Parts: sequence; structure tokens; C-alpha cells
Amino acid sequence: MNHAIEKIIQRLGGATEKSFITDTYSYLERSKRESGEIETEVINKERETEWLIKYCDDHNYWFDNNQFSNF
Repeated sequence: MNHAIEKIIQRLGGATEKSFITDTYSYLERSKRESGEIETEVINKERETEWLIKYCDDHNYWFDNNQFSNF
């Protein structure tokens, strides 16, 4: 998990808080397990997008201009 978190932080240029990344990544992993999806090399981006939209809605986050509302 730490490797994935570091890759996300690197991709965002370090412009995010690690706790937000950790929470988001954990939510995605938990959603995958609960849905019964098997981890593969292929990422179902549409499904992950649905989970992330729900995550943002549940936490009253918004995303605009490459910035999240909690920054």
C-alpha cells in the first residue's frame, strides 16, 4: 500500500496530504474487497470512478481545476 500511496503523491506533485491519499486508497481497496472483485493487473477505472464519486459525496468533497476541496 505504501508504494501505491507514494506513486499517487508523486503523480500529484506532492500537492496533497498523505492522510487524504491514505484514506482514499483504503476506501478503494475496501470497496474492491466488499464487491468481491479479484485484484488483477487490469484496473476497472469505471468501477473505481463510481467508488470515488461515492467517497467524495459521502465526505462532501469536490474536485475542480486539479484541486480537491480539502486543500
